[in-house]
Amino acid sequence: RVVGVPGDRIGYRNKTLFINGEAMPQTPDGVYKGVGGGARETGSLEANERIGEVDHQILIHPLKPNLAPGCRVLWQGEIEVPEGHYFVMGDNRDNSKDSRFIEAIPESHLVGEAVRVWMHMDGLSWPRWDRIGTKIQ
Repeated sequence: RVVGVPGDRIGYRNKTLFINGEAMPQTPDGVYKGVGGGARETGSLEANERIGEVDHQILIHPLKPNLAPGCRVLWQGEIEVPEGHYFVMGDNRDNSKDSRFIEAIPESHLVGEAVRVWMHMDGLSWPRWDRIGTKIQ
């Protein structure tokens, strides 16, 4: 999910995304109960996050560190998205190797907008047929 465009200041503190100094509001939405490969995330908190006029579901694990695995110390504060780049964050905030880990994505690497789930493989098991074709928020 793109959360920052060139010139935006992005921060992530206390499980909250900040864009240009403004906290993106979150509304708690229950406790996650995972299935298959997602079972390891059971007990994480589900929340609805609003960025601008767009709502989407995120997953937060309250006991994991505030940063995604392998994040550089730089991401503990705030960064400015460089010209020609975009800052992306996974919706599973505590288990995503996103721009906090791999840095901002060059515009030349963006090829389109994801609108539907094409194939959802749950590890090495069969596809999650119930997710194929579902609309992405």
